[in-house]
Amino acid sequence: MSAVEILSGIEAWPVLQAIGDGSWWIALDAAHILFQALVVGSIALVDLRLLGLCWRSAKVAELSRRILPWTWIGFGGAAATGLLLFLIQWEVYLFNRAFWLKIAFMGLAGVNMAIFHAFTWRGVDQWDDGRPTPVAAKAAGFLSMLFWLCSIMSARYIWFPGAAGGSS
Repeated sequence: MSAVEILSGIEAWPVLQAIGDGSWWIALDAAHILFQALVVGSIALVDLRLLGLCWRSAKVAELSRRILPWTWIGFGGAAATGLLLFLIQWEVYLFNRAFWLKIAFMGLAGVNMAIFHAFTWRGVDQWDDGRPTPVAAKAAGFLSMLFWLCSIMSARYIWFPGAAGGSS
């Protein structure tokens, strides 16, 4: 069975049909956007601290400890609502360059976070004591903000075929 056949079968589920055919789709999309805002907004708070643009006296580890649970709640909600939105209208997304750019930038943000935590974060106790934030941490914060901004900008073009790489 091909991926298209599987997606067509899932799309035909009555619950997804009901969501896609009614005003529930709008509510689902709105929830997806709110969850995305929680993800990006909470990450931006940590990124701004890493860049030294705000909360310079706050410890990065403490700020992260307080904020990142909200990031994961937002990520879980965005992933769940995003998956439902994809399954309801997979044909719109599957061949849409803007959608795949959004996913690629999210992936880059994830790789950036993984590298930051694998290397720079390990020494957070040595540099999170009022000294200037290391260049590697600033670079991670900058790249994080850049990748998330590019993901958001790409998402805006999903529903505008032909505009900046929409549907092919």
